Amino acid sequence: MARKPWLDSAGCLHHVMARGNARAAIFIDDEDRREFLRLLADGVDRFGRSIHAYCLMGNHFQLAVRTGDVPLSKIMQNLLFRFTRHVNRRYGRIGHLFQGRFKSILVDEQSYLLELVRYIQRLHFQRTKAVYTAPSLECVIARVCFAENTSEDALRRVGQERGRAQARALVALLAQDEKVATMTEVAGRFGRDVTTPSRSVANLRERLRKDSALAQKVRALKKTLSNE
Repeated sequence: MARKPWLDSAGCLHHVMARGNARAAIFIDDEDRREFLRLLADGVDRFGRSIHAYCLMGNHFQLAVRTGDVPLSKIMQNLLFRFTRHVNRRYGRIGHLFQGRFKSILVDEQSYLLELVRYIQRLHFQRTKAVYTAPSLECVIARVCFAENTSEDALRRVGQERGRAQARALVALLAQDEKVATMTEVAGRFGRDVTTPSRSVANLRERLRKDSALAQKVRALKKTLSNE
């Protein structure tokens, strides 16, 4: 019988990393992190792997994974597919969540294991200190950009491309409804005249009366904000 590739041999320890597509966020709130950890734990039972350490940052994660008989590639394919499906369903997204294939480094346990675990735990500590420090408007922008597959830099660009215009209108509407920022603050954030977000919100509210899918997206965004 052919020998397994050494990278997939049972008992190997890997430093695994995966990043959001275009460096975008993959975890918006703690509900996303809890679901990722649930899927991670499910894989321990299903695939016989063990997790020595983990850190879930905003736009990437890092793991120290020891494989069992199931190859690492199959383990990670299952995890990334199931988490992407969760995110796309929750936020009404389509398309890729992660930037290409995951990366992994085979760990030399004699010289690297303890240092790797310390490194990942240090990242986790830094994240837990910083995760709730962002201003409320920052949170609204991050959530809308995530749901609309865009970035804040793109929303600042000049032009009326429909996708970016809708995303800016969503930010303005949520900022107004959730009372996290004034229209002047929203306009300043995107380099617009103050009348622009006000007009966009009025137009968006009219659309919400007719577009059930858009209305559902707004409700989902408000729900995630209420869990902040």
